[in-house]
Amino acid sequence: MSFISFVIPAQNEARFIQRDLRSIHTHLKGRQDYEIIVVDNASTDETAALASAEGAQVISVPYKTTPAKVRNIGVVQSKGDVLVFKMVMFT
Repeated sequence: MSFISFVIPAQNEARFIQRDLRSIHTHLKGRQDYEIIVVDNASTDETAALASAEGAQVISVPYKTTPAKVRNIGVVQSKGDVLVFKMVMFT
């Protein structure tokens, strides 16, 4: 079975990040073959803390950059054979 890496770029996603991460955990309940990486793109809210509290590995980018660059930062840190991305648009 393949190891799955969920790479989630995030910028000021405090309203949604817990829901998103809980959904992944719920759908994969009982499985140990996945990781969730949240790449925080210079958020000014509690995104990083909330993601960490839900068990995600959090990588903080201290400057705002593009979703593609943030996604690639997460890919470099991932261990998965299969990569899953959340589509995002930063403003």
